[in-house]
Amino acid sequence: MKSHYMALLLLLLYPTFSIMAQASVYNFHSDKGTVQFVAKGRPALIAIKGTGDGATGSLNEMNGTITGEIQFQLKSLNTGIDLRDSHLKSKYLEVEKFPIATVRVRDFAIPTQPNESNMFKGILNLHGMDRPIEGEATVSGEPKIVSANFKIRLSDFNIEIPSFQGITVAEEVQIKVEASVSKME
Repeated sequence: MKSHYMALLLLLLYPTFSIMAQASVYNFHSDKGTVQFVAKGRPALIAIKGTGDGATGSLNEMNGTITGEIQFQLKSLNTGIDLRDSHLKSKYLEVEKFPIATVRVRDFAIPTQPNESNMFKGILNLHGMDRPIEGEATVSGEPKIVSANFKIRLSDFNIEIPSFQGITVAEEVQIKVEASVSKME
């Protein structure tokens, strides 16, 4: 009788074991990607662009969906102008208090066609605050290349709107994350 229960238990657990066997973990490395932002300025002809090191963290892929968390070191941001970088990091982002931005993604459906993108939802922790985000992402190639785009509103994260010498940044900022990720063996 015990062997029947054991066999039944194994049959019930079999789908769990087979799903676990299909899971893959992909790691982000800061030297294999970039994080970029574009903020429009007023007057409207001005676009302030910045780049930073790549993100770190990992994504778990299982049955065509991705869940995971990536982090970004805000101190690595660079706009090409030292004074603007200093103001950005100390006055607006306060990187001494809030050095890392984190994106948590759940159940992102991997696009089935090359160069196809799907919408994703996640939670961004920036400036000490968690806020929902939505964007578009692609996962393609071998090694896997992850590209994601999303917008944030500075006021959603209690970040003062940057302004200097008559130039004011628009409240909406476009963010792009690109990375070549490695599969954990």
